[in-house]
Amino acid sequence: MHGEILISLKEDHTPTAQHVARLRRELPKLFPQLYFSFLPADIVNQVLNFGRAAPIDIRISSYDDEAAYAISAKLAQDLNGIPGIVDSHVYQVPDGPALAIDVDRMRALELGLGQQHLAGNLVTSLNNSLQLSPNFWLDRKKSVSYPLVVQTPTYRIDSTQDLWTLPVTAQQNSSPQMLMSVASFSRTKVPMVVSQLNIRPVFDVHADVEISNNHLEVSVSALDGTHVVCSMSSDGGQAPLPLKAGLETVTVDLDVELLPRQYSIDLAVHHADGRTIDLVQRTLDFTVMKVAQNSANSFRWTRARGYITPPAEWHLHQSGRRLSHQTGQLCARS
Repeated sequence: MHGEILISLKEDHTPTAQHVARLRRELPKLFPQLYFSFLPADIVNQVLNFGRAAPIDIRISSYDDEAAYAISAKLAQDLNGIPGIVDSHVYQVPDGPALAIDVDRMRALELGLGQQHLAGNLVTSLNNSLQLSPNFWLDRKKSVSYPLVVQTPTYRIDSTQDLWTLPVTAQQNSSPQMLMSVASFSRTKVPMVVSQLNIRPVFDVHADVEISNNHLEVSVSALDGTHVVCSMSSDGGQAPLPLKAGLETVTVDLDVELLPRQYSIDLAVHHADGRTIDLVQRTLDFTVMKVAQNSANSFRWTRARGYITPPAEWHLHQSGRRLSHQTGQLCARS
């Protein structure tokens, strides 16, 4: 069965991604018999997901629903082993637990009860009377209508024994009868969520992406794939970036001098343990021209000998003195 819990955070709260990551860790420990997933709550993620319940949606369709569900369940299990993939599950539930109520029609007719009367009593007691006898109250000041319903308090039916002894009546019969007098009960399995595509059953494997507690990489490479410069968000012992699901903007300033040639920028996301989640190469190609900020750094050669211009200090050792050459200036030291 599916249930939804809506949580509204207070103002000046800590990042939502941290709360979601903590709930993903703690809830399965407290309720191992349940499965938890997190739906996109904001309009940005809903638009990015094209209105679907998860950013990853793999659809399996077949005339054999049992085989399609087996493939979907195996696929959802395999996705859980991929770094960065979370909440992988099959959206459809083909084997939800249910109670089957088999009515003895002959016995029910002797008591003046029919299938419609029994179904109406069950719907009103277990749900409410809105579906059978809709009734509304109109607030003329606000021009808003409110449904008026009748239902049995939920605490009155909290066991199968309460269901067996549920009183059922017909319009022409004033004396109520217990449901167990005209029906038998058994446990069975029924599909809770069913989807079809062109009359064929469909199973959707939903999965989300969690990129919290991970590191980003920006690297500059030559067009042949040789890495020239690499910068990680973890350099210098920095903590992982608190990224959350959705669209994020991250800036990085690189101070490096490249020799004239063509280069490309590569982007990557890594787990804290070193596993790579995603790598996109050649996101942007650019060319370093033979133009310098000043005459001292001008590049006069026709062919580049390397990739990077490192900060260097040159010394010439001769008898009795040492000549230093640094950033284009030659000076003598005694």
